[in-house]
Amino acid sequence: FYSIRKLKKLWLQDTLHCEEVQGGEYECSIDSDFGFTGTISTEIGNLDKLQQLLINNNPISGIIPTEIGLCENLALLHIHKTNIVGYAPIELCLLRDKSLNNELNQGVLYADCRPNNKTQDP
Repeated sequence: FYSIRKLKKLWLQDTLHCEEVQGGEYECSIDSDFGFTGTISTEIGNLDKLQQLLINNNPISGIIPTEIGLCENLALLHIHKTNIVGYAPIELCLLRDKSLNNELNQGVLYADCRPNNKTQDP
């Protein structure tokens, strides 16, 4: 029996888009218009063991829910090249400042936590 609450790594990045070409061959490429769709659920806060969330290069949309701040073990977050809009919530910024970019340089999270920030490519 497995519990999703024990999930530590969720890697859904770089979904391949493949098309059949001549002779039954396939041509594949990474395309952020194809792949996993939907939003990041507010239930993400229940994944208290989550260490890595990689959902980049997918047409995931919506906003980053404030509940992501409950994922205190989160050490790696990739959400670039998605359709996520809006601002990095303060809960994410506090998490970043608390553990993701600590004095031991453990974890990777680059978030623009200034007022009026946007989740766009730099």
